[in-house]
Amino acid sequence: MSLLHSIQRQFRHDAWAKARLAEAVRGLTDAEFARDLGPGFGSVRAKFCHTVDAEHLWLQRIVDGVSAAERPNDNRHATRAEFLGWYEQVQARKQALIAGLTEDRLRVGISYRNLSGKPFTQPLYELLQHVALHAAYHRGQIAACLRALGKQPPATDYIDWSRENP
Repeated sequence: MSLLHSIQRQFRHDAWAKARLAEAVRGLTDAEFARDLGPGFGSVRAKFCHTVDAEHLWLQRIVDGVSAAERPNDNRHATRAEFLGWYEQVQARKQALIAGLTEDRLRVGISYRNLSGKPFTQPLYELLQHVALHAAYHRGQIAACLRALGKQPPATDYIDWSRENP
């Protein structure tokens, strides 16, 4: 399997998993979405927003060549609808990036500054793998928040997706 094919599969899985979580968010009330569930949990809003905002920051670095100096507030979306609109914008932009990838482009060095202003240059494939792994980490936290609200989180494991998408 080529690196390109592997990255494309990772991001197809990621889109599938996030869509399942977005559907779960649609089933919450705005109050449940924003409810602070205590230390180590936060809220579904804060966890999901952080994940989407991180993807947005990476898209700015990779596509626009812009390095933000600070993260947005994870609690800025007042409603689920407002957040889901933002989520859909970022997902569409991310899918456009993935659709335009080539093997050669994956190996190009991307120069950026982290939130502290420190400069780095890394191959695009490493940045994309970080984005996918970061999202997977926070999907688990979102699932824990849904459980804490008494909801059954959707299955988002790669193996479940791969069985549906051989």
